[in-house]
Amino acid sequence: MKHIIDRVHQGEAAWSDVELLNEVALQIKGKCLCALGEFAIEAVTSGIERFEPDFRAKVSESSDEDELMVESGKA
Repeated sequence: MKHIIDRVHQGEAAWSDVELLNEVALQIKGKCLCALGEFAIEAVTSGIERFEPDFRAKVSESSDEDELMVESGKA
């Protein structure tokens, strides 16, 4: 999760990375024996939920363009 967060912070991530980060956090939720695990994922999930426009602004435009090319079969 830290690698994805670092990529988002550096502007090197695509929106799919943010979605992956959220999915991983949600899969961990309720399965940790340690309370610290629950606290760590809450910051991620609530941050993405409440500050989605900020996350969208931070992901790199080039990564989004690359994704669109892959989805359309041009890559």
